[in-house]
Amino acid sequence: AGFYRSKYTDINGVSKTMASTQFESLDARRAFPCWDEPAAKAVFGITLVVPAHLTAFSNMPERARKTLDGGTMCEIQYLDSPKMSSYLVAFCLGEFDYVSALTENGVLVKVYTPPGKGAQGMF
Repeated sequence: AGFYRSKYTDINGVSKTMASTQFESLDARRAFPCWDEPAAKAVFGITLVVPAHLTAFSNMPERARKTLDGGTMCEIQYLDSPKMSSYLVAFCLGEFDYVSALTENGVLVKVYTPPGKGAQGMF
């Protein structure tokens, strides 16, 4: 657990790697300094710097995106989270497709999948 690599197979049978989080009550401190206790809540402002050819996402929608290093890297800032426990913070990085839709209340919901497997995320 923590911020770790995970393997998946793409539609051509090629093994790929993604990075993702699973912060159980004591694992967030492996990725960033925090009071890593479920009762200690905070607002989280996430900024990721990632290779430009990869997709990154977090708990909140993007606030801003900036190209770095001549277009090879990208800085993505996300909106601040509501007050929450550190184990709820999430971010992922890799090659992804997604499907999205608006709820009847106007909330955008996205489901991310490995490339070519977007139909499996339909809801």
